[in-house]
Amino acid sequence: MSRLSKTVGAVLVAVLAAFTTWQAAQSAEETPTQEPGPSVTIRVDPRAADWLALLDEIPTRPEVNDDGYDRDEWRHWVSVSDDPKWRPVVRGRSGCDTREGVLIRDGWKVRTGKGCRIVSGTWRTNYDQRRHTSPATIQIDHIVPLKEAHESGAASWPAAKKEEFANDPLNVVASTGSLNSAKGNKDIAEWRPEHDRCGYVAAWVLIKQEYGLSMDALEKQTARRILTDPACQKGHPVR
Repeated sequence: MSRLSKTVGAVLVAVLAAFTTWQAAQSAEETPTQEPGPSVTIRVDPRAADWLALLDEIPTRPEVNDDGYDRDEWRHWVSVSDDPKWRPVVRGRSGCDTREGVLIRDGWKVRTGKGCRIVSGTWRTNYDQRRHTSPATIQIDHIVPLKEAHESGAASWPAAKKEEFANDPLNVVASTGSLNSAKGNKDIAEWRPEHDRCGYVAAWVLIKQEYGLSMDALEKQTARRILTDPACQKGHPVR
């Protein structure tokens, strides 16, 4: 990882860490609440030049659209209870998989039973700010889809790296099922969420740079346009 990506990445990690600390405090309370807390939101560092420099580190290449993608090669929803990246989220719970880890991290007053089964909780999915009271209505989205990664340089990755990518807490987030389906394998030039588009695009750029993935020309152009938009830097909605 470059020094720049460490600096920019720290912005994302700090936000996730702050949320984890806040969520742990809520889970420690015994009285349930009727309202979810803030959804996980990744904010863009206002120093746009850092983001542009990070973006420039990503190679620009056309996507490789072939028939070689096989989702089964990307082992996902694995056990994360002993994963150092997930340990601050699951906090000693045993038997948690990636989906359960995301639901614990992104929820409010989440309670688990035997084997880390989600018993109760409330969620507000970040893409649409929709309130959920059952995990059954929530799907887990890969911010950078697995097929997108395959077409952007990951086709030849070993199985272990594909598994790491598919379960990285920076690349998974709770989503309303219909939005997850609408997004599918689209990149940021083809689909962006209604809420916090700046954070979504920033996370996309960081993940691609972190894993050495490429971007096609339109994808990179879209990222540059959004991350340099003054409204984005001020926290206002961006189209």
